Amino acid sequence: MNAINFRTLSPSTRRAYAYLTFTRPDGQPGYVALAATLCVACTVLLMGGHTASAAALAVDNADELAYSDGWQDGDNGGFGFGPWFLGTLFGNPTFGGHFIGDSSANGSTPPSGNINTNGVSFGLYANTDEFSFAGRAFTGGPLGVGQSFILDMDHGDVQLGGSVGFNLGSRLSFGRSTDNEYFVIDADGVTITDVPVTDDGLTVFVGLTGADTYELAIQPFGSGATVIPGTLAGSGDILGFELFNDNAGTSPNNDVYFNFIEVAGAAIPEPATGALTAMAAFAFGLVRRRRRRRA
Repeated sequence: MNAINFRTLSPSTRRAYAYLTFTRPDGQPGYVALAATLCVACTVLLMGGHTASAAALAVDNADELAYSDGWQDGDNGGFGFGPWFLGTLFGNPTFGGHFIGDSSANGSTPPSGNINTNGVSFGLYANTDEFSFAGRAFTGGPLGVGQSFILDMDHGDVQLGGSVGFNLGSRLSFGRSTDNEYFVIDADGVTITDVPVTDDGLTVFVGLTGADTYELAIQPFGSGATVIPGTLAGSGDILGFELFNDNAGTSPNNDVYFNFIEVAGAAIPEPATGALTAMAAFAFGLVRRRRRRRA
């Protein structure tokens, strides 16, 4: 897997390659932070080539015992994932970092909706050009055809030049940009979705329908799901994930939260069957999440 180690770039180099530009559906220029296309943690966590085995089923929530004393590098709550690899670009905790907190504290007019379990979610903050990331490897192997990666995400406002979201290896990125839109970055570049932005939380599902194809479903809380098929960028296995906050802003309103992180489904050889399995896992995951969500 090829990935740029963003932490090794000088500030001037990082800024020179800071944004990926594109044309929005309304004809206006748009951009997202290039960090959204780079899996920083991949350069540490996701080494190695192709393997025939598949990712183990996995789940983690912020109210696990492992996070009772906060969220630190090396924590390993839940099951099926490797330990967390936490970091920031510049290493200054004043400007970037990680915490366990209440996701209703962000948004334009908090308290907003939340993705909490027992009052807490995984939180990332970043400002003053800082970039915070949190990555984990899948255990057992890469994400396989017929398997899905699912999480809940609760973002706040995003300042000019910032973005928040997650990467699946170096092959797929999803997030919210300054332009107040949800974006997907894959083999076709940047795609802007028509899903309305919400600070009340949403579930995002990525199911692999083939070695290089996927279906992404976005479901804001209280709304139906929008399904977007696509082709993964580049090549190689998806061996883990990375959550990121790239300079979203100085206020707690700008923090991004994640929770209910899962790998679901069994890997199977046929892409067509994989698509059915992936969507079934998505529906099952959403129902199960709704039943167990609590403040």
